[in-house]
Amino acid sequence: NMATINEEDFKVDDVLFKSLMNENGERKIFGFLEQPSLPPSFEHAVTLVPVKVSLFGKAGVGKSSLVAKLCGYSLSDMYSATLGYSVSSMYWPIKVVGSQNPFRLLYIEFWDAGTSSFSQYDYIKPALVKNATVCLFCFSFTDKNSLDTLSHLIDGVKESESKPITMVVGTKWDANEAVISSQDISEFESTTNITVIHGINIKKKPSPRVINPFVEIKDFMDKFVAVLSENGIFT
Repeated sequence: NMATINEEDFKVDDVLFKSLMNENGERKIFGFLEQPSLPPSFEHAVTLVPVKVSLFGKAGVGKSSLVAKLCGYSLSDMYSATLGYSVSSMYWPIKVVGSQNPFRLLYIEFWDAGTSSFSQYDYIKPALVKNATVCLFCFSFTDKNSLDTLSHLIDGVKESESKPITMVVGTKWDANEAVISSQDISEFESTTNITVIHGINIKKKPSPRVINPFVEIKDFMDKFVAVLSENGIFT
């Protein structure tokens, strides 16, 4: 019974999305000590829900690009390996259908570590897994090995005391160099009992006619929120 706030909701309660934009109607980037400013009359109607998302996957599959797109950061055309780990954040409004107080504002922290950091620093993996709401495992549709080795990564995290939600995201699904077939995905889902979510189209430029700056990531966030709901995060 979860729903991402849509255009119909904008007409009645557009305060949440407006609080995430700057005066030019663009996405506002919040620092770690900042949060959206809501009118006093609206603050009591919104529940803040913290969500920690830790990313895992082979180097170069596009973990950092996915996070940048979700958080509204600019994307670099040059590949650069993540050193240590970085933490990025975003806010996302949802509505609990049928609830007396339906509006939730997700505060999502993405913990993204460089693959080489796991072998160099033994504190990296425990830091990512500790108190994680979601472990997001990424593979690239242009790299078959990144999918083949994913089950091993997932099993490694499942051995930890923490029991985060497991999600799997396939990046670069729209690339001409894609080598992973729908049959490969079906076999993976059947073996792991985990549904693969397609990532965001990183290369596609937003239309200048788009009024809502969040429309590019809406499909992905709808699926993300649905998995959270299925696992009882909002109950």
